[in-house]
Amino acid sequence: MRCRTWRSGNVVLLGDAAHTAHFSIGSGTRLAMGDAVALAEAVRTAPSLDEALARYEGERFAVVERTQAAAAESLGWFARYHRYAGLAPPAFAYSLLSRSGRVQYDGLRRRDPALLASLERWYAEDAGAPPAVVAPPPVLTPCGWAGRPCPTASS
Repeated sequence: MRCRTWRSGNVVLLGDAAHTAHFSIGSGTRLAMGDAVALAEAVRTAPSLDEALARYEGERFAVVERTQAAAAESLGWFARYHRYAGLAPPAFAYSLLSRSGRVQYDGLRRRDPALLASLERWYAEDAGAPPAVVAPPPVLTPCGWAGRPCPTASS
């Protein structure tokens, strides 16, 4: 849900009353709390109520837009679930974790280096690479090991 404005006179909407995002990214409470903090800060620092409400909307619209875009990506992933259902469990897990675009390869490395290392090891072994203590990242894993053809731009 999207509203053109989140206020009318001195009545202000926040959280799900003003905007929603698909539940699959778990953003509802975080957005509502962020709205409340931004509204309180704007009212505390702005010279007038009208300016405070305009500041609140201006600050939060961009945050909500980014969150709604990520939620739309996540919703799309679930709508196309059948495309990913046949993946090997490690590939499926990575696809699920990165579905919204908010968690990507480098972010996963910061958040859970052990998980990413296990994904890299799996990918390299699945590609037929010789076992290694530290596997190369997928982009540096040579294709064509174990007699597998390299993917082409058309595949």
